[in-house]
Amino acid sequence: RFQRPFVWDELRRIELLRSIRSGIPIGSLLVWRTSSKRLRCFERIAGIPIPRPADGRTISFLLDGHQRVTSIFGAFTTASAIALAETQKEDTPAPLVYNVDKDDFEVSGAPGKDLRLPLQLLLDAVSLRRSFRQMEKELVRPADELDILQSRAEEVLKSFERCRIPIIPLTTEDVGLATRTFHRVNSQGFPMAEIHMVAALTWKENFDLREEIERAWASQDLVEHWKPTDDQQVLNVIKGAFNLEVAKASEEKLIKGLAGNPSVVRHAVEALASTMRFAAEELHLSGPGAV
Repeated sequence: RFQRPFVWDELRRIELLRSIRSGIPIGSLLVWRTSSKRLRCFERIAGIPIPRPADGRTISFLLDGHQRVTSIFGAFTTASAIALAETQKEDTPAPLVYNVDKDDFEVSGAPGKDLRLPLQLLLDAVSLRRSFRQMEKELVRPADELDILQSRAEEVLKSFERCRIPIIPLTTEDVGLATRTFHRVNSQGFPMAEIHMVAALTWKENFDLREEIERAWASQDLVEHWKPTDDQQVLNVIKGAFNLEVAKASEEKLIKGLAGNPSVVRHAVEALASTMRFAAEELHLSGPGAV
């Protein structure tokens, strides 16, 4: 779960589908394959459950492609899965539909009388044809017009069937190599943070780095106008506590240090909070913006 949460807006998701329809490659997925490392994973993607990996088996962790995978799963998932994800406050993109009249994709619920199809139909030729036959029976449109629209929709279906997404595996048990690869990956302009990787690699049933940081800040009585720093700043202080360089810290040493001394998270937050109090009370700074 070291990847960023889902952040793409509707336009990016629609552009992805337009690329698939036009036969434009949408890039490869980069996965880290390991048999010894176990990371915290998202339990669902766009409302669709992800099976829990069995112990002792090689696992592929997605290093690059979370936004694209979530967009695709979200586009073709069912309404019930979306509703379930919303009740569990998960990152689930709003459903998209195919506007047959405009031959384009759009967010579900747009006004107007255009003929719109749920994208699930564009993965099932039989269901698509059955849907148009039903519309013909209900006199939704003249039969000759529906024939034209059906042919248009079937062309989109074929473009989805032709789409192939290469998967590039990084097979290694070297956490450092996986981390360096992770840092160099930039997914569609959204850089990934070190804190996500470290949090995933140190996660246990009784320890979640980001939750520990949040809990530590909640216990601090901060001076007015001062707010908690971001998680990366806390991680940098933790590196200092382990005598590691901020810019070139050994991932193995950092992860090992956190595993052996999890209380360092609380101490790091306390140090930052103390610095804030000193800045406010002794230097008379009104907030981080004054630094």
